[in-house]
Amino acid sequence: MTTEELRKLKRYYVKAAADIERDIAALYAKYATENGLSMTAARKLIRGDEFKSWRLTLEEYVRKSKVDPKILRELNTLTARSRISRLEALHARTLMETIDLAERLQEAADAHLARAYLETYYGNLYDFHKTIGLSTPPNAVDAKRVESVLQTAWVGKNYSSRIWANQARLANELEATLLQAIHRGSSIQQLSKALSRRMDVAYSNAERLIRTELNAVENRASEAAMKAAEFTHYQFMATLDRRTCARCGERDGEVYKLSEMNQGENAPPMHARCRCTIVAYDGGGNGQRVAGRERLPEGVTYKQWRARYVDGEPPTIIINNYEDVAKVRTQSEFTALANQIKPIVEPYTGRASKWNGKIMVADDGDRAGGKHWSCSIRLNPDVPEHVLIHEMIHSCSASHYGAQKFFENKFEEELTVHYLSQELAVLKKILVVDSGYDNGVELIREFKRALGIKQPDLEFASALIRQPLGERWDWLGGLIPFGGTIEQYQNLLSKLEAIRQWKTS
Repeated sequence: MTTEELRKLKRYYVKAAADIERDIAALYAKYATENGLSMTAARKLIRGDEFKSWRLTLEEYVRKSKVDPKILRELNTLTARSRISRLEALHARTLMETIDLAERLQEAADAHLARAYLETYYGNLYDFHKTIGLSTPPNAVDAKRVESVLQTAWVGKNYSSRIWANQARLANELEATLLQAIHRGSSIQQLSKALSRRMDVAYSNAERLIRTELNAVENRASEAAMKAAEFTHYQFMATLDRRTCARCGERDGEVYKLSEMNQGENAPPMHARCRCTIVAYDGGGNGQRVAGRERLPEGVTYKQWRARYVDGEPPTIIINNYEDVAKVRTQSEFTALANQIKPIVEPYTGRASKWNGKIMVADDGDRAGGKHWSCSIRLNPDVPEHVLIHEMIHSCSASHYGAQKFFENKFEEELTVHYLSQELAVLKKILVVDSGYDNGVELIREFKRALGIKQPDLEFASALIRQPLGERWDWLGGLIPFGGTIEQYQNLLSKLEAIRQWKTS
């Protein structure tokens, strides 16, 4: 857990302690003498309006509570009683405080453990994708799967049942502390110190629980990632220092079957606050089985990888060196690929492709590809699919206007074509290679963001390229609203002018 998360957890316990001490202090202030609060005074019945108010408060709490009815059983029993002592009324308020505390802890644990599972799972899968490759592309983890993992029991219980067991124990211990103080004739100051010590112990227990459950969840996430990457074995890795216990130390380096993984027996956590982990084991040649696997190209960051394979609206992933994703293709292979890409491109441009069906494959050095005015497409033999998408969009755009119109509006054509090609590549999970047009496309994206347009980039890029060549920047200008401030208006005009004046380096 982070320092801030631990502080937040501590605040929960400090607040609960303060609320409980306030309730007890009110009882002492009203009924205690210089010798403390007597048991006789504590066990006197509350009557009249005080009883009615107490019951209404309790009934409303039970009615609004969303926790398991079993947890509310004791409170329900108290609401059914027609006679309640001051001590029982105080115990009911203490129960409510500890239930609220457990709810906050449960909510924090749910969020923290779910996040930890996803980060560990995706982090491992990203590493596997880079090193040994994956047979099938990774996908986002279903929320139900995460919930199922969090509810998995190890050593007999899951973390939720442990939280509520701790809540019941804390409520009983607080009641016992109060009874002891009354029997001893303790002052409110002495009782407050005893309660604070008890709450400190409860906080320590909660911290230990979360740390241990975090270890359990992270190792289950590692297990799932290993299975997704088709590993069959894992290796137990102990954190070796003076605090390492004998059980963990003797398992360090041991290799086990993933199918036989059992937390608490041959996988961590082995005990409370366990720091051990599991790692993928490829001693059986797993790492050598590369046939049918796709390795992640060099230069793809974790953020880009997650955006492409996990998140719903992935940003463009730009590969700085297209040789990392290059695959040498023959003319017939490029032609077959172009015939697949053509029906994908046409609906987004609003025009039919003028490509004549011919692909010319030749090494043009640094130039990846181009479109001839005869409407054939010329490509280097090792260009990635994204380049072919770019050229196919040209066949649906500039090819309808002729060479003169294109050269008069070259950068308008190239930027709008490249913008759409990036979005279509992302849609089809094709890696985007870097280009001299990237900075110009980013100016269009910035302009769209400044306008506050929520429309997905693919739809916006499609709408932009549907405009006649030579009128696309004017169309962008027409989107600038007149209702904002002068400063906002000038800022948008400045961004639009940067697009108009952009030239490739």
